[in-house]
Amino acid sequence: MTINFHIVKNISNLALLQNIEKRAAEQFKSVGYDSSNWSMIPLESLKRYCDDQRLWVAVNDEHLPIGFAAIDIYNPYIHLEELDVDPVFQQQGVASALLKEVITLAQQLKVKAITLRTFKTTAWSVQLYKKFGFKITDEKSNHILTMINNEMSIGLPLADRITMILRCLP
Repeated sequence: MTINFHIVKNISNLALLQNIEKRAAEQFKSVGYDSSNWSMIPLESLKRYCDDQRLWVAVNDEHLPIGFAAIDIYNPYIHLEELDVDPVFQQQGVASALLKEVITLAQQLKVKAITLRTFKTTAWSVQLYKKFGFKITDEKSNHILTMINNEMSIGLPLADRITMILRCLP
């Protein structure tokens, strides 16, 4: 089943995004992770992402959110903090459309690179990012170290986490 969706920069009920994040995190059970004790993005953070135009939301024809992407800007980098799609709507181009929005912003801002952290064991996410040109890196810039500390504080298992980077400028 193909769905119709479009990307918006603003949504009134941010709690719906937390529900998407939680449902998407449940997919990690298939690779041995229990996401039930992981912290979700707090509503105040989602509001800040929205207010600062650092949030993209994929909505269906009923204007209900089905996925979202949130970024942090660490000049000269953009860090993809979160990219989630409701499992019901995965494999239909939603994540790719959201990622294209982030890449377009990076090009407009002329940032050095886009970085992200993900699990090396989640082949579906690693493959998506590689499709867009992201590469696994050992780079440990200050913002990456900050992300690693944040991941530790919210309970993510760090052993299988990797950093990926898409260089935007030479």
